[in-house]
Amino acid sequence: MISAGYERKAIDGKLTRCAVFKIDLKGRFVYLDDLAEDLLLSPKECLFGHSVKGFLTEESYNTLNAILSRARHYETFFEAVDLEIIDAQKVAHPLRGIVSLNFVAGNPSNYQIILIPTSREEFFHTPEGDLNGRLYDFISDIETNFDWNDLAGLIREYAGASQVGVYEYADERLRLLGSSADLEFKDNRELMLTESRHVEVTINRKPVSMKEPDEAESREVCYPTVCGEACWGIIRILYKSGVAGPDDALVKASRLIGKSLFMYV
Repeated sequence: MISAGYERKAIDGKLTRCAVFKIDLKGRFVYLDDLAEDLLLSPKECLFGHSVKGFLTEESYNTLNAILSRARHYETFFEAVDLEIIDAQKVAHPLRGIVSLNFVAGNPSNYQIILIPTSREEFFHTPEGDLNGRLYDFISDIETNFDWNDLAGLIREYAGASQVGVYEYADERLRLLGSSADLEFKDNRELMLTESRHVEVTINRKPVSMKEPDEAESREVCYPTVCGEACWGIIRILYKSGVAGPDDALVKASRLIGKSLFMYV
């Protein structure tokens, strides 16, 4: 008999998550999902109200504009089109898009563009074996409960850190959910002990580099785990030596963890 877990994985293997964004009738962003944010490498708060033109090659923008301008605004439509999306680092991503017109109270309201990937790398800017690809595999394997220590170990392995702790924030304090340590490296810092500066990360919701008063360089970086309007915890990464600051891949990983694992806290 096929197990429920096996059957779910088989179904998941046939599914492809698509990115979605919406623009108003003048071509300005009014909605982006988390995958569209990751694709454009820019938070949605920085995109709202800005023209989509800056995130398309000239040819793609002209093609999209031609589709929108010839559409009859009294009926919806669905047009498939090849687009080249340009992210915040000016890297182009060829994608297939489905363009449609949405209505509110019978009046044209906005255009919806669904972007269909041909590979995970197109959306996540990472090879299959790198951190975010491994995180997606880790999350997709979760049945009901899982070991937070395994998650911490995955992050520590990527970061090359001495210790990693994953915390839940509740009742104005942090509780350690899981941890991982490099047993071959002696690190006297204690993950069980947190300070007010760690709690502040949940309030400010931004990655923060930290250093001790007697240290010349930061050897700790904290990342908030946010789901919607709630920050449910942080990820503390303790390094063996100084680091320049937050790591882009870990910023994306903390966002993914925040949205995907909130239900397990």
